[in-house]
Amino acid sequence: MYRVFLALLVAVSTPALATEWFVSPSGNDNTGNGSLSAPFRTVRHVLNTSLNMTNPGDTITLRAGTYNECDVRLRKRLTLRSYGSERAHIHCAITTADSVTIQIDTNASGSRLS
Repeated sequence: MYRVFLALLVAVSTPALATEWFVSPSGNDNTGNGSLSAPFRTVRHVLNTSLNMTNPGDTITLRAGTYNECDVRLRKRLTLRSYGSERAHIHCAITTADSVTIQIDTNASGSRLS
């Protein structure tokens, strides 16, 4: 009985491993896999709900460059950050918009921008 309880306790208390997704202006949403060596091109691709790639606790790491995306919406608890000391910029290229929207939904409590 003790072994069953211990095995159950370990199974329940072990957190799922978080995934780090990489995005780069030179990446590719069609052929990339989100790794450092084969990054995606857009944040939107990683956050696409129909692809269901991300899980709470995952990190989206942006390589240096400018990302022309007007609406970034975090629907889960995620971290969105630049890679190391590199500088990533999210920019809205539409001339009618003067700002970028980064929205964190209420069910994404605990999300971080860094």
